Amino acid sequence: MKKRIRTICITFVLLTVVFYAGFAIGSVRKFKWMLSVQLLEVSGNLSFNVEALALLRTGNETEAISNLELRVDSAIPSLVQNQPWTELSSDVQQLLKCGKVYRTAFPPSNPSEELARILGMIPLPPDEVSFCSPAMQKVFELSQSLPGETQEK
Repeated sequence: MKKRIRTICITFVLLTVVFYAGFAIGSVRKFKWMLSVQLLEVSGNLSFNVEALALLRTGNETEAISNLELRVDSAIPSLVQNQPWTELSSDVQQLLKCGKVYRTAFPPSNPSEELARILGMIPLPPDEVSFCSPAMQKVFELSQSLPGETQEK
């Protein structure tokens, strides 16, 4: 009987050790994967930002703005991920509101149906842009001072 209890205890300890070892190894692998994804994202951001800066420094403002707007237009649906507005975190909601403020001031020339749908679901009280940066507030004010005109890029 003692031998059987001892065998059960040893088996239990071994299973516990194996379980925790597997968890630790899995966590390390997941962490390495997350680091590689973050490195890819940071590399892409750096490359894109350097290109935008180069375009601006060489007087190609229109192309730089177009590239940046394309990035904004693709980021908006990525943040939503087909979730209802009420299920998005408050941080994501604020980012989306700022995106809508920009796109209200400077509407996309060829908006996709998805972008138009998402921008339509974002609540934005008229003239309420206090949550945005001072530069975004100024952009919104300038766009409101030109009734009936579309902003040029």
